[in-house]
Formats: sequence, C-alpha cells, structure tokens
Amino acid sequence: MDRSEALLAAVLALLVVGVISSPSLTGEITKITAKTGESDIWPTYVYIEPEQPFSFEAVTFGLAPVDPAATVTWDFGDGTGETGQIVEHVFGRQGTYNVKASVTVCRLQLLCETREFAREIEVLPDPFS
Repeated sequence: MDRSEALLAAVLALLVVGVISSPSLTGEITKITAKTGESDIWPTYVYIEPEQPFSFEAVTFGLAPVDPAATVTWDFGDGTGETGQIVEHVFGRQGTYNVKASVTVCRLQLLCETREFAREIEVLPDPFS
C-alpha cells in the first residue's frame, strides 16, 4: 500500500467511526455538502496533505468517498493536471493556486454528470533556497 492509499484508508476509517467532525486532521479535510441520497455517488470530503506545502514538496490531493466508477480529473492551477481519485503533485514555485477536481459519474455509459470541486491552496517558498 503506497502513501496515498494509506492516507485514503485512514481518512475513510475515521469517517466511518465519526472521528472527523471538523476540517482539521493531519492535512486539510473539508466537508462538502451533498444533496440527500447522493452521498454514495458524490464525494463528501476533499483533503490536502500537507495543508500548507512548500514549493517542490509533494502534495497529496484526494476526494472521499467517490463512486469507484467515477472519473476524477484534477487541474492544479499551474497549467498541469492529473487523473485519479488520489493524486500527488509538486508545485514548482510559491503562490496561490486554485485547485479543481472534476468528478464525472456515468450510468449505463450514456447518462453522465460532472461536478466540480475547487479549493485554493497557498504554496510557501522553498525553505532551502
């Protein structure tokens, strides 16, 4: 199990036992309000680890829980992106970035719906430069 999978497993375990009640754990965990009956399809939490990264530091982004059939496309706000429910990214310079996750769920291969979740992240200067 890699670091991303371990982090997701820990977050999901805490969700199940009800430990997470505020947006503060190891990283930033933010509750997303979902419509009644949709929590099994759309994510209810987005997390970032570490919460305030330095430039050139790996940052883990994830949504939980997400329908296993969903496609998640990330836009890191720096001209790059990646696909996956849990992804890692390194920002090359300090600054404020608007990170977006587009979640697409398809039923019967024909009925697809996409929702976007966005979060602003502040990347601190590299402490070693």
